[in-house]
Amino acid sequence: QVLIDRLEEQIPGIKEQIEYYEMGTAKTIKRYTLNPHGTVYGFAQTPEQSFMKRPQHRSGIPGLYFASAWAMPGGGFSGAMYSGAMCAGKVLKDLRA
Repeated sequence: QVLIDRLEEQIPGIKEQIEYYEMGTAKTIKRYTLNPHGTVYGFAQTPEQSFMKRPQHRSGIPGLYFASAWAMPGGGFSGAMYSGAMCAGKVLKDLRA
């Protein structure tokens, strides 16, 4: 509600245009995803924990692959989706081999 009140100060009349809003916090994310502390990006987005330094898609166990915001390339929804696409490509390549 505080954010909507602040928005109303900047754009008078906007409150009347809002039909629905939903709020989530780190606790909400933790409840739905079980991510530690409700993180949405996986590991911290630092040079030490980004892209190739994240867990790779292939594990040491045949047939076990990883795709998520925690795996390479990581970082939120788009990182997780790209991770899934990259991982799927590796799975298909391995199936053809």
